[in-house]
Amino acid sequence: MSHSPTSHRRRAVAAIAAAVIAGGALTTVGAAAASAAPSGSATGIGVNQPSGQPQPRLTVAPAADLDPDAPSTVTLTGTNYATTSASGNTLGGAYTLFGAITLRDAADPGSWAPTKRGVSGTHYDYAGEAGLYQLMVNYPGNTTEPGMPYMDAAGNWTLADHAIPGARFTSQSGNTIDCLAADTQCGFMTIGAHGQRSGGVEVFTPVTFAGETPGTGPGTDPGTEPGTDPGTDPGTDPGVDPGTDPGTDPVVVPADPCLVTEVPADAELTVTGAALSGTAAAMSVVPGRYLPCANATEVVVSGTGYDPTKPVYVGLGALADHGNPEAWRRSAGGASGPDGDYDYGLPRLVVAQGSEDAALADAEIGADGTWQLTLTVPGKDVASFFGGTIDCAVAYCGVFSFGAHGRVAAANEAYVPVYFGGQDPSGTPPTSPTSPTTPTPTTPAPPSGSGSGAPVSGTPVPGTALPAATQTTGQSGVGVNGGLPATGAAGAARTVLIGGVLLLSTGLLGGVLLLRTRRGAVRPI
Repeated sequence: MSHSPTSHRRRAVAAIAAAVIAGGALTTVGAAAASAAPSGSATGIGVNQPSGQPQPRLTVAPAADLDPDAPSTVTLTGTNYATTSASGNTLGGAYTLFGAITLRDAADPGSWAPTKRGVSGTHYDYAGEAGLYQLMVNYPGNTTEPGMPYMDAAGNWTLADHAIPGARFTSQSGNTIDCLAADTQCGFMTIGAHGQRSGGVEVFTPVTFAGETPGTGPGTDPGTEPGTDPGTDPGTDPGVDPGTDPGTDPVVVPADPCLVTEVPADAELTVTGAALSGTAAAMSVVPGRYLPCANATEVVVSGTGYDPTKPVYVGLGALADHGNPEAWRRSAGGASGPDGDYDYGLPRLVVAQGSEDAALADAEIGADGTWQLTLTVPGKDVASFFGGTIDCAVAYCGVFSFGAHGRVAAANEAYVPVYFGGQDPSGTPPTSPTSPTTPTPTTPAPPSGSGSGAPVSGTPVPGTALPAATQTTGQSGVGVNGGLPATGAAGAARTVLIGGVLLLSTGLLGGVLLLRTRRGAVRPI
């Protein structure tokens, strides 16, 4: 990567290898000598699925002696994958990505993943070129990406001819990844698609390149001493003055804000959000107050202080925790969706200055860091992109901006609240309920012959093998948020995925369609 390797990453790689190999989570079959042609296979197994539930497995073939200096292709095979999102709907599936990971917690081999608040570009990073190195597998019944493979009812799938850029490449975050570096282990990862975190699809499977010397010592001392002094003095003084005055002011229950339908003549309608920590970016919405609950309203959203080189997505929705306006940030591991840190609909794209896609986007950031777009708010009930309805009269809503195309852009993260009817900032709830209309999620049974999730037999991969997937449902964020332009043999359509959001020509995301056609296909070797 572009920054200097750190001892933390070295420890993380060793810890992953120790955890995965010791647990049997990674196997290879028929790996050839370094001088031979690409061969063998490797299988990673998820580690984040709740106890007793089958873990997803991802097999890569070939997985050994890949060409470090030229693109190549492999076949991916998944088994035991979750077949719905954490909310139980079939929107989306799993992104398939090639890159490297860094653990947040060296003791947890699944801590790179979005469900463990892993951050794209920091804890997991992967090759750019959406539609070529970034692909997707659909949940059964998903209709957003018909050109890509589907899982079967048991969560099994195969994706042939998945491209690898070689051992050295620039990641989607702009980092340089060198798979031959001693402290870097590359491989394939799968994460929840469309911004939905899903441990049921999180897996990492390492691969090796010709000439790579992975070593034979994956690490033998992961730590066996949990500590012997948990503390024996919880405290014996609960306090002697709890207070004797319960107060005499009755609690006033606010009326339904939607009963307020008239806008006061002297009302200030512009709402400007405060910049988040470490940023200068801020948004204003006009009108941002007295929005009608029952009727559509056109509002103008403006941004100032933005980095003009970093595109963003803008959406209207609700925070999960109004008491902590920083918690939703994607740069801090925040994830979108009904079960995430923020839920939103009405997504729009604001491109970087000079982008070739400016004519198709909703706005373009100027050289001075400003932009502006018009958004039609349908009323208090906003359809969540992830399914269900966000009731802004209950949840208290606002407008978000966050990095586009899978890139974490902390400098361009911003939030501004808006108010419907008689809502007032003082009435903002600590949490924001949504109204999902999706069934309770279920876990698919293991496929026939797969057992209960026991590791596949075989010879462990030597050296710094990395973890299998993590499978705890509910997030995407932190997921690939890159675009999947058209590409591939015979011009197969692989449509655009941006910001954890799939863009459809059917108008699912309205004006933010960016369909780009990749010219030429990677030649397999």
